[in-house]
Amino acid sequence: MSNEESLSFLNDAIAQSKGHSLHETFNSSSFRIFHEIDRMYPSAEQVFSSSLSLMKSASPWLSEMYDSLVQSVIPIRPKEIQSTTSRASFSSHVALGALFLSLPNEGDGKRVDLALSFAHEIGHQVLMIYQRFDPIISSDLRAPVYSGTRDTARPAIMAMHSAVALSYMLATCANVIRGGLEASDLEGQVSRNVYFDLHSRLEKNVHGLLTDVTFTKVGKKMIAEMAKLCESESAKGV
Repeated sequence: MSNEESLSFLNDAIAQSKGHSLHETFNSSSFRIFHEIDRMYPSAEQVFSSSLSLMKSASPWLSEMYDSLVQSVIPIRPKEIQSTTSRASFSSHVALGALFLSLPNEGDGKRVDLALSFAHEIGHQVLMIYQRFDPIISSDLRAPVYSGTRDTARPAIMAMHSAVALSYMLATCANVIRGGLEASDLEGQVSRNVYFDLHSRLEKNVHGLLTDVTFTKVGKKMIAEMAKLCESESAKGV
């Protein structure tokens, strides 16, 4: 989907949000829509496509998830600084199907960096869809629980989002290390450097949820799968 089509999708989402506008998100955020991306960063489409290709080659199941769930990728950039790159991404309930992603920082690991951002946001998309049919958490959604993505306590449902996103990132990272079809040796090494931090954060995140949260039947299955992933990766190593 072109940048113009993506922005059209976004405008439609805002129009249909009925008071829960994405304008509120951007007004309180340090990022804005990167309207000028085609002019300022002509290679942006290639960068996004290459990173997405890496994620898909490393994780065929994530490739299917992406093709089924994602309708648009919206480029974002910092509001206040001149740089066009600064890693950030998010999803929104009022624009389900849209991934908001910044360009990756320059460096040897930029393709891995953006591939993991894709995986992270697909995790959010999946959980948001589940939330349309099930509350996931039966205890207080606002109770403070450790979030691995922010490395601090956050409301329980946000900690759950963190765990799901980290799970998708860890699975992708592990697959790149173990021979993602398009991953170079250097990208494999970059992934190893990231892997241990992701695993540690996810373990702590899952432990906090299991300790402090009561789940619905659906939520129990989800947290059990994430705990299983942690155990499996601990056993496999890299």
